[in-house]
Amino acid sequence: MKTSQLLPLFALLMVFSLFTGCKKDDETPEPSTKEKLVAHNWRGDKVMAMGMDASTHPILASQIPDIKTMVLVFNENNTYTATYSDNGQTIPLSGTWELRNQDKFIHFDLLASFGLPEQVEIKTLTSSNLVLTTTAQVPVLGPTPLEVHFIAQ
Repeated sequence: MKTSQLLPLFALLMVFSLFTGCKKDDETPEPSTKEKLVAHNWRGDKVMAMGMDASTHPILASQIPDIKTMVLVFNENNTYTATYSDNGQTIPLSGTWELRNQDKFIHFDLLASFGLPEQVEIKTLTSSNLVLTTTAQVPVLGPTPLEVHFIAQ
């Protein structure tokens, strides 16, 4: 073949490679921690202490509210509302919250209502689950690691 016959074939090959070589990515960016928190109302599921459900431990169960009755709402303006039931009565709570330490911790006064530290670590945050960890000073038991589990509503 002559060079003049190869030139159009080479040009055609180059044009096709331009259209097949590059493809736009349709990836959407991962939502931020704040976007995930404010996207849902979070219903309490369980509190785990020392690897067991705290509601089954007499000392722990008397120290914390029935987590299954709690609904926690993080608002975009860094306020929160929460409700839970205590002896059949609905208890409302509200306050402010903020993310700290590269969005790995939440600082809010809700936990102080129950004698817990105001800062908790975000162990898990997905579109359906939120797990917060902290250590509580529990009578008789001393410092006790806790995991508070929530499910998106």
